Amino acid sequence: MAAKTEKIYAITPDANGWRILPNGDRVTLGNGVTLGNGVTLGDGVTLGNGVTLGDSPLAIQGSRHLAINGNPGQIQIGCLHNTFSYWKENFRTIGRKQGYSETQIEEYRKIIDFITANGK
Repeated sequence: MAAKTEKIYAITPDANGWRILPNGDRVTLGNGVTLGNGVTLGDGVTLGNGVTLGDSPLAIQGSRHLAINGNPGQIQIGCLHNTFSYWKENFRTIGRKQGYSETQIEEYRKIIDFITANGK
């Protein structure tokens, strides 16, 4: 069921602070909550006090694998997850071990350099 924030707030909370939606689902929204257009929260979702949903991680699709800066100071390329410094020191050895061509190794060096310069 899609419900706008205004409609949810219009439902009187029960003794425990829950608002019971017409389909029987229970929801509680704290003061000042704003849900953007098209937001869907699935079954059993819990967002704790002070939760913030930040930006998407920096991700670059290379010719073989996706490179993601999901955690500060770290890059995941394919299923390999290492620190910025580890990638910068070992990209060539890792690339060869993974069967990358020299052209692909150079491509991923550039990706690693870009992420370390622009990521978090």
